[in-house]
Parts: sequence; C-alpha cells; structure tokens
Amino acid sequence: MAGIFESFGNGCLSQRSKTGFYASAYLQSDVIMRCYDWATGVSNGDWCIVSGFSLPMERAVLHFLLKGSFLIVVVLVRRLYQIFPEEWRSAMDRGRMLIVST
Repeated sequence: MAGIFESFGNGCLSQRSKTGFYASAYLQSDVIMRCYDWATGVSNGDWCIVSGFSLPMERAVLHFLLKGSFLIVVVLVRRLYQIFPEEWRSAMDRGRMLIVST
C-alpha cells in the first residue's frame, strides 16, 4: 500500500494516537453548540484530532482547533490542494498539521 497516499506536513503525526471528529451535514442547533463547546473547551494539551474537515461543522471546528495548540490530521477525500489556506500553512510550519490524500 506504500505510495498510494500523498501527504504534506508533519509525517510524525501519523504515528500518534488520534481522536476523530466527524459531523453530519445536518445538525440540530443544540448539537452545533455542543460541537463549538467541545472545540473551544477541550484541553490544548497533547491531543491529535483527525477529520476530513469538509462539512461546514467540521470546518468550523477546525477553525477553533487551529487557534489552540492541537495537533491536526486532515484527511482529504480528493487530491492535495494546489494552495493551502494561510492558517493551515501556519500550523504546518509549526509542525502541528499533517494533510493526507489519496
């Protein structure tokens, strides 16, 4: 299976224990608030969060995670972006982010 994935960022994050975050495209308002509370309230310690961050709620949570000191693994369902968003590049430069794609 080697070689079927492309990645950019801190490859060491692939070896860490991770917590997955996935959200439905359709969420009730109380669930949305709980997601925001989780994203802003979890410890900024040594967590590594993995998600596709493709749905609106997932992107909103990513925004909060990037403001903290979380380690982040983004799993894209398509090929790697040509240009990464600025806040992603900043996290990658600090070794906090790994982006993986098929």
